Amino acid sequence: MQTSPDLKPGRESGTTSESGYADPAAIQIALDNILQSKHFRTSRQCTDLLRYIVLHSLRQEDASLKERVIGTEVFGRSPAYDTGEDPVVRVRAADTRKRLAQYYQDREHGLVSWQIELQPGSYRATFRREQPPEIIPAPDCEPAVMHSVVASVADSRNLSRPLMASALLLVVAFAAILGFGLTRKSPQQLFWAPVTQAKQPILLYLGSNAAYIFTPDYLARYRAAHDIPNNGPEFFVSLPPDSSIRASDIVAAPDTFVTVGDLAATVQTTTLLNEWSKPFILRSGRDVAFGDLRNRPSIFIGGFNNPWTLEVTSDLPFSFKQGTNIEEKNPPRRVWSMKPRAGSSTDDYALISRLIVSKTGGSNITIAGIGEFGTQAAAEFVSNPDKMKDLLKSAPSGWENKNMQAVLHIKVVGYAPVAVEVVATAYW
Repeated sequence: MQTSPDLKPGRESGTTSESGYADPAAIQIALDNILQSKHFRTSRQCTDLLRYIVLHSLRQEDASLKERVIGTEVFGRSPAYDTGEDPVVRVRAADTRKRLAQYYQDREHGLVSWQIELQPGSYRATFRREQPPEIIPAPDCEPAVMHSVVASVADSRNLSRPLMASALLLVVAFAAILGFGLTRKSPQQLFWAPVTQAKQPILLYLGSNAAYIFTPDYLARYRAAHDIPNNGPEFFVSLPPDSSIRASDIVAAPDTFVTVGDLAATVQTTTLLNEWSKPFILRSGRDVAFGDLRNRPSIFIGGFNNPWTLEVTSDLPFSFKQGTNIEEKNPPRRVWSMKPRAGSSTDDYALISRLIVSKTGGSNITIAGIGEFGTQAAAEFVSNPDKMKDLLKSAPSGWENKNMQAVLHIKVVGYAPVAVEVVATAYW
């Protein structure tokens, strides 16, 4: 069972560490960095276990840190299960300790403010604050290039004082222009800034599609009737127009299927975040709760298959409605919907939203199409510096600090987006 990591101080005097009071917010950031690292992101069970242990250790809830309780709450075991016969908690705790040790040995993550430890024989986490290394101030100095230019000007005895003053002013102006050029952000970077400049890792949530699958019993009967080997590849069940299937022959498969377009959008987005060295946590399906999103930066990918996209955009100038449309809230109340064309061509639409402070309390960006190719095209759009520059060159003054939305029209040919056009925008 997933527990929301709503980290708060202990119920009475606050949570303590080896060095005194433990800062829950700082420990939450340290935990997020650990779970996003290469040592933990490949193990869902170790991730869930460490998150649970840290949460209840901070709350000083020792009763929740017993082996049987952990087995029930984290690994879904029966409350009466035999811990002697099923050592899942002990095995995963040992694996978690090993991964923690590897994480702290690997200094690629840089200096951490709080270290989380899980001592052998205990399921209670302890927290130790790391002291930053002493920083020795460097002597005052000027940029090497500027220093050499000024020195050469000062040493030139053939220059008059007015000419020397002009040369010095020119050097200072050049240095100022150079510095401005190095620090100025592109329109694309300014668009992403509310989520990328936050201290916490970004929570990237990917929607999943509703799907049903045939039961193993039905597939076994179908294989036998059609002489299909049991060890062969997956296959489509051929259903004649007049055939019928029983409800007992199919089962729901929640949180299982993701479309190719949504997956492409996720790859596009995570590639951009990696280029900017911005850590993120990837979630999908029911693997997220409001507590996970509270007051933290987030990105939602997908439209009608993503409940959080629908929630945060529900009362904005543009929103998803009727299961098939993007609709405008205020006059002229335009409506955009998918329109199939001849062959494999389709008109899809997508909605890009950026909220400085969303309903979750943190900054949010949604990348969402009515269909999967709309989502894919929207992700490619916001990842392209030139397209974002074209979009934002007509934006109102101060748009960097405003909420904004853009509706995109996407032409899809051969199951791939081939052309994108901005058809509506809103800033507030």
